[in-house]
Amino acid sequence: MGRIMIPLVVLFLGFSLSAMAQEIEISGQVSDAGGAPLSGVSVSVKGGAATSSDEGGNYRLKAPANSVLVFSSIGYSTR
Repeated sequence: MGRIMIPLVVLFLGFSLSAMAQEIEISGQVSDAGGAPLSGVSVSVKGGAATSSDEGGNYRLKAPANSVLVFSSIGYSTR
């Protein structure tokens, strides 16, 4: 019985840890101060995945919940 319990406990802990680290899909549109869409903007998760906005300024990526997104583009200052 003890030999069965240890693998079951390890398996349960593995599922618990993976559930806490689940990713969510984040999407949005990057635009300038006038509301015009910006294409080619780099959108990245701080320390993780990255993508670029399309011609309509739209982006989509997966990231862990509570992630920090970083937007960057040539000609725009970091804030």
